[in-house]
Amino acid sequence: MAPRLLRRPPRVAGDDVEESKPAPDTVEVALASLLVPVERAHAVLIGDTPYDVIAGRDARIDVIGVRTGGWSNAELAGAVAVFADVTEIEL
Repeated sequence: MAPRLLRRPPRVAGDDVEESKPAPDTVEVALASLLVPVERAHAVLIGDTPYDVIAGRDARIDVIGVRTGGWSNAELAGAVAVFADVTEIEL
């Protein structure tokens, strides 16, 4: 079965949480704001900084890195995959 993507994934900013990234608070609030429960094994964070990778790891979800933030593959270590930008990601 192909993955189902949300039409409008939750958007959470640093002002919405007690601690911003690299703390996992933004990820936790985003997961909690979904209208249906999602198992962490079926969630993914797409991020462009090492702080996104740390937040995803600490929230126990996979992270796909994109180099649009100016960080290298090595700096995005810990992501399950790294792409030049989101247009390269195929599901």
